[in-house]
Parts: sequence; structure tokens; C-alpha cells
Amino acid sequence: VLQNYRVGKFIPKDSKKLDKNFMFWLLRCELTIAQILFLQRETGQPNIGISDFSRMFFPLPDTLEEQLSIVRFLDYKTGQIDRFVANRQKQIELLKEQLHFKINEAITKGINQKVKFKTTDIKYVPQIPDHWDIRKFKSLTTILTCGVASTPEYVDESEGVAFLSAQNCRPFAMDLSKYNYIKPALHKQLTRYKKPQSGDVLVTRVGAGIGQACIIDTDLEFSVYVSLTHIRPNKEILSEYIVYFFNTEYCYQLNNEGTVVAGGQGNLNVKNVERYRIPLPPVKEQQEIIAYLDKYRNEMDTLISKYQKQIDLMQEYRTSLISQAVTGKIDVRDWQPKARKYQTEELPISIAAEK
Repeated sequence: VLQNYRVGKFIPKDSKKLDKNFMFWLLRCELTIAQILFLQRETGQPNIGISDFSRMFFPLPDTLEEQLSIVRFLDYKTGQIDRFVANRQKQIELLKEQLHFKINEAITKGINQKVKFKTTDIKYVPQIPDHWDIRKFKSLTTILTCGVASTPEYVDESEGVAFLSAQNCRPFAMDLSKYNYIKPALHKQLTRYKKPQSGDVLVTRVGAGIGQACIIDTDLEFSVYVSLTHIRPNKEILSEYIVYFFNTEYCYQLNNEGTVVAGGQGNLNVKNVERYRIPLPPVKEQQEIIAYLDKYRNEMDTLISKYQKQIDLMQEYRTSLISQAVTGKIDVRDWQPKARKYQTEELPISIAAEK
């Protein structure tokens, strides 16, 4: 029986022939999902009607005992996989936190542990190296502005010029997978005095990604929407240093204080960004700090990528395992969990080899 209009609730007609826990796994089988996708109706929002389920076919073991064996097998195996995935996800978060800490330390204290320090009046940065300066952000830029505030008329790619927004700025990298186009005349007007160019910095100023910063690394001709801040540094500060600055805990706190909430959405006020006080080392030392952080970030990214690949492989294996078990491709009638000798999780050799 399927109940409820928006949410399907399945109740076996005969609990002696169909176990509800087996049904739980059956509905997660690739065969079931494929049938649902085939039968779904495209009416604004994809959906499947109650009557459609009567047209679906499900593999069903002859006995309730075999169903229960499959349930025990999948509960145990998916539990292993889920714990492994949760562990790797935690490790990824710890690596990100470690990188964040390293960036904050390098940008606010430098990487030379032998230098003398001096006291500052900055709440989040009580000390900086004695030879560093403290400068307002505006004094270090030739352009510091946000994009056009009104939503322009969009045109086809063949008729227009690229128009970038917050979705095109990710931490440390541009994302040009998707963007809109505006009329060339409007683009010319918007970029008359502040045309974005390679080497400039973009910072997200709205939504959940407030403060994400990247360097323009393309010769693409484009304008920017109000959701982005466009920054061009002067000769006293490097673009890469600005990007790392926006990834410090210190800057996170400044962004939080400088964000104005309007209409339920936060906006990082550019006037507040102009007043940010930046601990500033000489350009040569900036280069050394950038090289140090680039190397460390690449190492962290490599580890994170490795762990994410393991997560993806295990999730694929989980999906395959469910399908094989409920369709009888794996005989688990006599299966019993092995006694644990160690704290590490038992994993398939081909998957564990990726560790």
C-alpha cells in the first residue's frame, strides 16, 4: 500500500511474505531507481503517481528467512562503509581546518619564527613582525569596487559579452563553467574606467560564499555583477597575497562585521572592505609567504583529493552492493559477520588499497 500525496509510505500487505526492512533496501536498489526514473512524469516538477508503482517489478526471495539474511548482510556492510566514509569526511574537514590555520598564521605572523614582534591595536591580530606595516586596504589598491547593482538584460552568447557573478568565483580559482551575456554597449559602459584584467582579484560579496577570493587568470572579456567585488592591487601588495588574506580567520571576522543583511541575504559592504587594516610585509617577503603557502596548499589538496576519491569509490561500491544483494547476485543465506580482531574496518581489498 502506498500512502500520502507527496511522500510515499509503503506498508507490506503480508508481513510474513515481505519484511519491511528488506523493502527499505529494495527501494534503494539501482533496478528500482531506474524504474522510477523511467516512469516519472515531467510536469513542472518530476513526480511519480501511485498507479505507476503497480507497473514496477521487484525481485523477491522465496522465503522471509532469506530476506532477513539480506537485511543483516546489508546492515552490516553498509554500516562499515558509512563509518569509513564518515571518517574520511572528518579527515577532509581537519585538513581544511589545518590549511586555514596555516594561512592565518603566515599572513598575520609571517613564516620566520626568529623575527621580533610588536604589539598592535588590532583585536584579531595582537602582534605582527616588527618590520611589517599596517595599511588600510584602500591605500593598497587602484580599483576596489563592486559590479553593477541592477540586473541587466541578458542576450545570447552570439550577441553578447560575458557577465560574471558570484557563482564564477571559488576559493583560489575562477569557475567559468556557466555565466550570462550582456549587450556589448552595456559592457563598454560598465568597463570604461574599471575593466577587469588578468591578475586582478575577484571577491564574492553575497550569499554563503561571502569572502571567497580568486585571481583573474583568463583573457576573457567580461563585466561583473554586484555580487562580486573587483580589486586591482598597486605595487605594494601582490594579488596572490590578497587572495590568501581573504582566507585568514582575521579576514573572516572582518567580513562578518562588514556584512549587511538586507532582504534575508548578507552583502559584504565594499566601504567596509576599504577600511580593512592589513598587516603588510615587504613585497619580497610576500613572495616567500605565497610560495610557502602554495606548496602547503598543494600538499593538502592532494590529500583531500585522495580522500574524496576513496569516498566516491566506497559510495559507488555501496550502491553496487545493495543492488547485488537484493537481486540475488550475491548469495548471503549462510553469511555471518567476521569477528573483529582490530579496530580498523574490514574493507574490500581493491578499495582499501586506495588508502
